[in-house]
Amino acid sequence: MNTTGRLHNVSCSRRTFEFTRYLFGAIVMVALLAWLWPAWAEEPEDQYLRIYTVIQQADNLNNKGEAGKALEKYREAYKSL
Repeated sequence: MNTTGRLHNVSCSRRTFEFTRYLFGAIVMVALLAWLWPAWAEEPEDQYLRIYTVIQQADNLNNKGEAGKALEKYREAYKSL
C-alpha cells in the first residue's frame, strides 16, 4: 500500500481547509467594514445639521425654563464639535 499518496491527500485537505478558513475570515471582515462604513463616513453637512438640531433643542428647553436639560443638550453639542 502506498502511504505517500495518503499523506499527500491529508496535506492537501489541510491546506484547503486553512485557505477556506482564511477566505471566510476575509469575507467576514469585508462585510463588517461595508456594514459599518456609513457610520464612519458622516458628511460635514450631516454633522452640522445634527449639532444645529441639538442646539435648537437646547434653546427650546432653555426658553421653557428647563435650564438643566438645556445644559445637557448644549454639552452634547459641544462634545460633537
